[in-house]
Amino acid sequence: MDYRNEIIQAIEHSLIPMLNQEQLTETVGIMTRILNDYEITERCTELALLDDVNEKLLKRYAACMTIDGKSSRTIEQYTRTIQKLSELSEVPIRTIEDIERFDRCKVDTAIKLADALQVTLDDLCRTKPE
Repeated sequence: MDYRNEIIQAIEHSLIPMLNQEQLTETVGIMTRILNDYEITERCTELALLDDVNEKLLKRYAACMTIDGKSSRTIEQYTRTIQKLSELSEVPIRTIEDIERFDRCKVDTAIKLADALQVTLDDLCRTKPE
């Protein structure tokens, strides 16, 4: 697919209220000549941004666990587990951390987590006596 035309059309559409027809035609010609020197491909950066955010959250959480005196093996295991749970349940890592911190969550989130863990809501929500 030629993304040049899509880009040019999107810019052209945005400029319609600001330029007369002659200016618009000239602008489209200039954009066409300039963009012909480049290979333009579509890419998605949303996932990369999300991965970066998740990575930062996990590092922050690992730092807190270190301060709490957890062993490096425990921290590594927890990091892998929380990443996998987030992937399987499609619940963001931030939400999982908040659930652990505040010991509460929305029902729809609990359902996603229970499905990912293959347990019932009762099993997930039941607190064990200490």
